[in-house]
Amino acid sequence: AAMSTAATTNNNNNKPLIIFCHGSGDTGAGAQQWIQSLVPPQVMEQFDWHFPTATPMPYSLAGGAPAHVWFDRAGGFEPTHPEQTASVEPSAARLMDIIETQVNHRAPSRVAIGGFSTGGGIALQTTARWHDPSRNNKPRLGAIFAMSSYLNNDSKVWTILEAEGNGTTTTTN
Repeated sequence: AAMSTAATTNNNNNKPLIIFCHGSGDTGAGAQQWIQSLVPPQVMEQFDWHFPTATPMPYSLAGGAPAHVWFDRAGGFEPTHPEQTASVEPSAARLMDIIETQVNHRAPSRVAIGGFSTGGGIALQTTARWHDPSRNNKPRLGAIFAMSSYLNNDSKVWTILEAEGNGTTTTTN
């Protein structure tokens, strides 16, 4: 299924881009309304904004009901529960496609990705994969942010960061 994207401004390749990922059960449109309620219009207009919507998937914490979530969580909210990495990969890949498209039209240093709750978590996941040395040294993004977010203790991100820190490469599936 395709991931829809709502943008508050026309793509102006001279403006910095903020890709903002929503939290569990929300949508890009819902996150856009929330951000617009917090950020003055004159500040919003200084950036291009993309508010992608996660593809619905069965969400274990909702009894397996389909929900707009970036990845599944099983067992609870504590970071000690195992990461559901197989559910992370498709969302991270779709977000990397958005980033790839954008860095073909604007400087990577003018692209930021982040989000709220699981949206921040998927931003961390995506950026780690984007900067993974095995991806042929993709250009560095301008910023990453995560609000009220965390990574599981066994997150693949830690492996990627450790590999980057010691100059080795990892295999991303």
